[in-house]
Amino acid sequence: MQTKVNIEISAIILAGGIGKRMKTGEKKQFLRLNNKVLLLHSLEAFQNIESIKEIIIVSQRDDFKRIEKLTTGVKNVRIIEGGKRRQDSSLNGVRASKCTYVAIHDAARPNINCSFIKYLISNIGNYDCIVPAIKPDDTVRYIKNEIETLDRRSVILVQTPQIFNRELILKALDLNRNQDITDDMEAFLMVSNNYNIVKGNVRNKKITNIEDFEVMKRYINNDDIRIGFGFDSHNFREGKGIYLGGILIPCSFETIAHSDGDTLLHSLIDAILGACAMGDIGEMFPDNKDWTMNMKSSDMMKKVLDKIDINIVNIDTVIILNKPKLSDYKMEIKSNLAGLLEIDEDKISIKAKTPEGKYDENKIEVYSQVLLNRFK
Repeated sequence: MQTKVNIEISAIILAGGIGKRMKTGEKKQFLRLNNKVLLLHSLEAFQNIESIKEIIIVSQRDDFKRIEKLTTGVKNVRIIEGGKRRQDSSLNGVRASKCTYVAIHDAARPNINCSFIKYLISNIGNYDCIVPAIKPDDTVRYIKNEIETLDRRSVILVQTPQIFNRELILKALDLNRNQDITDDMEAFLMVSNNYNIVKGNVRNKKITNIEDFEVMKRYINNDDIRIGFGFDSHNFREGKGIYLGGILIPCSFETIAHSDGDTLLHSLIDAILGACAMGDIGEMFPDNKDWTMNMKSSDMMKKVLDKIDINIVNIDTVIILNKPKLSDYKMEIKSNLAGLLEIDEDKISIKAKTPEGKYDENKIEVYSQVLLNRFK
């Protein structure tokens, strides 16, 4: 993935809905989820990201004072008036923005975090549009005059935040003022095809009605808390480096393994599988099969995460090896793990210890513990 250097982004949070379909008597952006107003979940996710230089909340004018009170003390936040339609509010937000890029997000999608936003930013590269999307699990049918079953492999469910080159999305939204569009990417495609669709998050659901709100409460307040413990070890041989957390650490040796031998990721996979009572890494990725030969451990982790719906609360790992020293690599490992697991870096602890004669100095051992919520 290629990230533009010193990229500057205006975050635009659309919070102007009136919530007719909620039937709660309260606008959904002000409903309380996990004892926190819905709008604040999104606002806090955009805070403390270096690339986000300002946050623009687009709302109805009669909600300004309420939002001002909620955002007291929050830096670089502005509130502007929205329009009659969602696309009008997007246009107002983009017009008010000051940065080269804009990230447009629905306040009705509260289950995002800093790591997910950083992941989207990291995929910008040379694109002018980054959009997260997931594939549908259900059969998809198109109903008009006749019923047509669509190929699920050709269908995606589009999410927000959506990141755009400011000038292009401004032009696109302005050109489509007299058309009804369902999301900002639809407008963007009228002026450019330089887009990148990346993997979204199944928990990044939009709250439209009370049923959606109840589902989201299960995600946020889920009490199916699990603890998993994982362990892995590998001996060394002469080589050009070892993988830890998806990062190649240069040294004069490598791990002896069927896959890429990433002891840290193997330990974490075991911990996650253990927490979910799903066996161990050897059962899912047997080391006597050709298809696992030289397999990237990051690909193993992705396959595991695709099979289960979890929210990782925190990870604690201990890496035991004599050399190389990991002090210069721990932050890079942590950052890569956060992106791979779609969690914030402050949920990951990495400790490195030397064997001090208690262990074989020509090997590596990693112990991992994970606390997570499992959703069913």
